[in-house]
Amino acid sequence: MSTNADASTIRNFLDRVSKRLSVIAATEGAAAGLVLATVFVLLRSSSPFSVAATAAVVLLSIGVGIAARWFMVGHQTRRAALTVERVAPDCHN
Repeated sequence: MSTNADASTIRNFLDRVSKRLSVIAATEGAAAGLVLATVFVLLRSSSPFSVAATAAVVLLSIGVGIAARWFMVGHQTRRAALTVERVAPDCHN
């Protein structure tokens, strides 16, 4: 295999790792937002809220959770190679 093919393979792998880290971060953020929304709905269940207002609060908290988690993990996706090295010790250079 030539050097260019090896570099291309590694670059593609690191791109997939970076995308996977972004998806995992978004999922974690959505889960955190959903937990926050659940707590909010449970605390306010005795108050007369319309379904639309409750849905808006739920969607907003999920969106905020996703955005916050993406900003927190942003540097990890740019350094996918370091993340792979930390997780898989056999991949150290």
